Amino acid sequence: FEKKKIINLGEGDTKETQTLTTSTPAETPSKPIQERKDRCWKCSKKVGLLNFTCRCDYVFCSEHRYAEAHACTFDYKTEQRNLLKDQNPTVKADKLNRI
Repeated sequence: FEKKKIINLGEGDTKETQTLTTSTPAETPSKPIQERKDRCWKCSKKVGLLNFTCRCDYVFCSEHRYAEAHACTFDYKTEQRNLLKDQNPTVKADKLNRI
C-alpha cells in the first residue's frame, strides 16, 4: 500500500512524494522458494552432483557456497549462542556457611 503526499514548495511549485505504510506480518511475502535444486541460487550455474546446501535452504555452486559469498540470511551467531547455552549449563558453587 502506498500513500502519495503533495508538498507545496511555494510559488506554484509542488513536489509529489511517496511514503510506504507498514504492513502486517501476514501481508509481507516470505522468502522465495528454490524450485530448481540442480542450479546455483546466486548465479544459476548447473551444480550437478557437487551441490552445497546452505542453512538458508538454498543450493549453491562451489563459488557461492560460503555465507559471505551469497549474502546468507541465516543467523549463525544466534544459532551458536543457543547451542552453547544448551550444552553448557551454569555452574554455581554452594553457599558457604559463615562461622
